[in-house]
Amino acid sequence: MYIKHNQNSHRGFTFIEILVTITIIILLSSMAVVTYRQFTAQSRDARRKADLESVRAALEMYKSVNNLYPGIGAVAPGTSNTSALVSSVSLLSTYMSSLPTDPKPPTGCGYLYVVDSTWKSYTLFTKLETTTSSEVTKVKPAPLTVVGSTSDNITYTVTSGTCNGQVFNYWVNNP
Repeated sequence: MYIKHNQNSHRGFTFIEILVTITIIILLSSMAVVTYRQFTAQSRDARRKADLESVRAALEMYKSVNNLYPGIGAVAPGTSNTSALVSSVSLLSTYMSSLPTDPKPPTGCGYLYVVDSTWKSYTLFTKLETTTSSEVTKVKPAPLTVVGSTSDNITYTVTSGTCNGQVFNYWVNNP
């Protein structure tokens, strides 16, 4: 038996087929964008951690020579100052060619350096973007707290000065 097909009846795709194809493409591209943003945030967080470690290494080299951490003239003892690291660049220039900057500067402060009143302890602070990482949610060693700051050992909140309202969720203390 021979069936004759009308060749004009299948000229293209139906509206439903095109709509399904476009929907699939949109879903795949939106998943790719979300994944890309997560990877870039994780990448910036890794850089922030590496930056703090390089500053920590420079601070330790400075202390091994001078028996104190830098800050004289840059930050008053027992206080915090967002520009302390920037002001201390001349003190650290022997150990670092330039101080790191936050890869995606937040509004407010990127990195924070707090030194105690004896110049023998410090804490370096930053804010990680991936708030679900274990470094953010775990209880960390207590940071140095100064007037105008509070900490619950998970976050560190600055309540006065240049960084007023800034919440840091990652820090490193001197070893």
